[in-house]
Amino acid sequence: MNSEKTNVLVTGAGAGGVGEGVVKALKMNREKYRIVATDMNPMSAALLRVDKGYILPEASDEKYIGRLLDICKREDVSAVIPGSVPELKELLNARKRFEQEGITLIIGPKKVIDVCLDKWKSYEFLKMHGFPYPKTYLSEDSERAASELDFPVFVKPREGYGSRHTYVAHDKEELDIIGRYLRKIEVEFMIQEYIEAKECTVGVVASKLGRILGSISIMREVKTGFSYRMVVTNIKEARTISEELASKLGLTGPLNVQLFITQGKPVIFEMNPRFSGTTPIRSAVRFREVDATLRSFLFGEENQLTFRSKLIVIRYLDEIYASSSALDELQKEGCTSRKGWRKRYF
Repeated sequence: MNSEKTNVLVTGAGAGGVGEGVVKALKMNREKYRIVATDMNPMSAALLRVDKGYILPEASDEKYIGRLLDICKREDVSAVIPGSVPELKELLNARKRFEQEGITLIIGPKKVIDVCLDKWKSYEFLKMHGFPYPKTYLSEDSERAASELDFPVFVKPREGYGSRHTYVAHDKEELDIIGRYLRKIEVEFMIQEYIEAKECTVGVVASKLGRILGSISIMREVKTGFSYRMVVTNIKEARTISEELASKLGLTGPLNVQLFITQGKPVIFEMNPRFSGTTPIRSAVRFREVDATLRSFLFGEENQLTFRSKLIVIRYLDEIYASSSALDELQKEGCTSRKGWRKRYF
């Protein structure tokens, strides 16, 4: 890797999600990267903590890709990391346009993304390859699910992210009510076995050539889809099964695997072909997955990743302060180089 900073753009950097987490991880390697961030909302904290922040339309807007390409050219961006699922999908379809401009998209193969983003396809993949999984039914089989599963049950969208439209039905009546509501708003859903167990998130990174560079396991407590109390610990069986899954998928780049640990055994219930909301935490414990992925995709390096375990992590709210002129600049010009600042409360 050369001594000059590499320009990296992160989309969807607001709302405390994956994009913001990637920005935090990159800032831990600030001597290597110049960070450009984008978001739909000018009042996004990450836009005021990077080298240059830009406003973009939503991913479904016909101007989205053209506007993003213009920013990449203006900022001499080498790589783009999507920070939201809608943007990942749009970038996947526009991959060739970026490649023609010499811009690398940090996204995996289409076949991997198709399997991971469609939760029914994920279930079928796990079943086909002999991985442990919760019993799962499509919405049209809700009567059979109600008769074959013990309540409560999970109800989740076939395609979705975070915890939106995810419910727990405690009996047949609740399942019917939730089903009617989701059908009314045209959300295709699945019914899944409810497993009373602790949750584990495993991050796996594969090089551009598909070699597994490492994995990390974190036990977590989740509230509204957000990990807020965590223990970084080396759960070898969860890591091994997640690495095996990544290899079977033909992964390149990042994969985030969600598992239940029941009676000491891991059960995979979700897989996401992207970085995670816990990415900055992983970086803080020396598992520099964003850096390793960029080094591989841009420079062909294949550095093995390790991590420091036996640590607890507790998330809490924080604030960014900034001059109102920064917001004015974002709203009028669509970009800013102004910085916000944090108060040190602790």
